[in-house]
Parts: sequence; structure tokens; C-alpha cells
Amino acid sequence: MNIKVVLIFTGLLLSAFSAVNAQDNYYYHENQRVGLTPVPKIARSIEGDDGVDYYLTEQGHQVGIYHKILLKIHKDSNLLFLLAPYDVTVEEQLSPQLYLIVVPSNNLAIDLSNRLSESPEVEYAHPDFIKSRVAR
Repeated sequence: MNIKVVLIFTGLLLSAFSAVNAQDNYYYHENQRVGLTPVPKIARSIEGDDGVDYYLTEQGHQVGIYHKILLKIHKDSNLLFLLAPYDVTVEEQLSPQLYLIVVPSNNLAIDLSNRLSESPEVEYAHPDFIKSRVAR
């Protein structure tokens, strides 16, 4: 193979790998996108479980994300119909329209909470964040 064909093939493989591993780098807070930047393990300021992925928000706050979502639906929404397309379970009902949802992975917590936030039946949805306490 000549070098041009090898470079094209390598580029296609990298593109396919990126598409398969694509993940949202934001979440919704009060209907506004908030950017997230992954934090490498050695740079984390929150000590914790290795099963948690850490990110910096646009405001510079470090948050942990694991496999759970907080979901609040509008009063007349059907929770079972809303969640039917997804591989999730309801862990707990926290109030009449507020639920703690378990998803298969940390990455899906971000992606699925964003898809749910974009639904007209949802008041809000975001990962169940782990945050460090900050004195005010």
C-alpha cells in the first residue's frame, strides 16, 4: 500500500472510533447549555470513587457524574411512555413528578439527560452530580 492509502484508511478508522465514542460535553441547567470539560484522574480536586467521571463546568466548578439522572416531568406527562425507548430503571420517586433514574453507564447519564431535557414533557433532567461543598 502506498502512504496516501494508509493515511486515508487511518483517518477513516479514527473518524469511526470518534463517532462511536461521541458524547455530549454539556448538560442543561434552567434550559441553558452548560459546557463540561473532562478532568483527567491526576488533576481532580474531589477525592472519590473510581466509578465516577469528573468534569469542569464553564464556571470552573468540578462535578462528578455517575450512572444516575434526576428527572422532573410535567404534571400531565406519562413517565413510562417517556422512558420506554431507553434502557433505564426508576430507582426512587423523590416527589410527585421527580424521579431518580439509573442508566447503564456514566456517559449515558449525560447523553440521556440531555435527550430528556429536550422533550416537551420534561421540566428538567440532569445527571445526579457529585459536588464538593463550598463555603459561601
